Parts: sequence; C-alpha cells; structure tokens
Amino acid sequence: VSSGGVVSAPRADMSVYSLALGRGGGSLLSNSAFGYNSLSVNTSGTDNTAIGSTSLDSNTTGTYNTALGSTSLTANTIGTRNTAIGYNAGVYNTTGSGNVFLGAGSGINHTSDYNNTFLGYNTQSIGGINNTIALGYGANASTSNSLYVGNGAVNTIYMGAGSVGNYYPGF
Repeated sequence: VSSGGVVSAPRADMSVYSLALGRGGGSLLSNSAFGYNSLSVNTSGTDNTAIGSTSLDSNTTGTYNTALGSTSLTANTIGTRNTAIGYNAGVYNTTGSGNVFLGAGSGINHTSDYNNTFLGYNTQSIGGINNTIALGYGANASTSNSLYVGNGAVNTIYMGAGSVGNYYPGF
C-alpha cells in the first residue's frame, strides 16, 4: 500500500502453491494469466487471457487470444484472435488465427489454419483448410469453406422442422 492509500500491483506474477496469478511472461498490462505456467513465455503478445494449467503456455507474440481450460491453446506461439474453451481445446494450434475451439479436445490436430470453428469433443481437421465448421463428436473437416456434422455414425440431418426438403438421409 502506498502512502496515499492506493494499492500497488506487483510487477511480477504471484505464485501460491505453484498456481500463478498475474499477467504472464512479459508482464504486459493487457494480459491476464491464472494457472500453472499459463502464458508463461509471452514476450510481446497483448490482450490475451489464459485460465488453466499451461493454457497459452507457448505464446510469445500472439494477441487477442482467450484460453479457458487446462492445456487450452498450449502450443500457440504467434496465432491471434483464437478462442479455446475446454480441456485440450486447440491444444496444437501454433500459428492459426481467428479460430474457435469449444469442447474438450476440440480442434485436436489443428495447427496453423484460419477462421475455423470446432464445436464438440475431439472435432478435428486435416491441414490446409480455412473457413470451415466441424460440429459434433469426432467431426473431421477436410475441405475449406464447408460444414461437417458429426462422425461416421451420423446418418441423418434435419433442418428447419416442417420445411420441405429438410431430411437428408445417408449423406
């Protein structure tokens, strides 16, 4: 506490029983880090939020990322504007930007592509795709500008109940 009654923020992250709380590596004002090794090697990346053990652990210059969950976006180094929520969400993303990973293991093998959305447990993609949505357990996206729903066990999609042409058997 300063002489004027104002609380001074510490210049480094606090650690209690190996649980870090602070701004992460680089101690930049616009970053928030909570969890063991979260945002720990950041050098100049700004406006990042890392909550969970090793979330955004490899981030160095990536900006505007949000990682919520243990090991979420842990390999991200320079990727920007990614959102990952769930254990292992976007875990291998390194340079990809503008991606959304929602669910444990979502985007599990995604590394460097752009503007994709992975919703559900173990959704994934092959490399080199952009602007694609993988929706539901095990959905495996393989083409840019596409929507993939579910794994091989899904055999029917209903769209707009009561609409003509809304039943797609055996797609």
